[in-house]
Amino acid sequence: QIGDGGNGGGVALRDVKWGARALAAAEEVLGEHFGDDIAMFAFKVSPKGYVYVRLDKLTNRYGCPGIEEIENFNRLYKQKLDEIIERGEIPLDLALEEQSDF
Repeated sequence: QIGDGGNGGGVALRDVKWGARALAAAEEVLGEHFGDDIAMFAFKVSPKGYVYVRLDKLTNRYGCPGIEEIENFNRLYKQKLDEIIERGEIPLDLALEEQSDF
């Protein structure tokens, strides 16, 4: 664990066995589709299947991605998670929340 995975930033996997795979999937989506413009500020999972992601837009003075960027990340990450779920690598019922300061 690095940071609290929330507003303090960092990564909090909380000993959730599939957490590292969900984190890797988020990093893959960012690397493949967003380049150096969008970065993950915080990532947290819970044993009950909750995934929390907070993004920062590095080229924005306030660090806020646009709504289109948030929606695009959410769609792409959900697709990636669905693929991983189909392979049985993570649980079936996940809740995803993406957040940015507005």
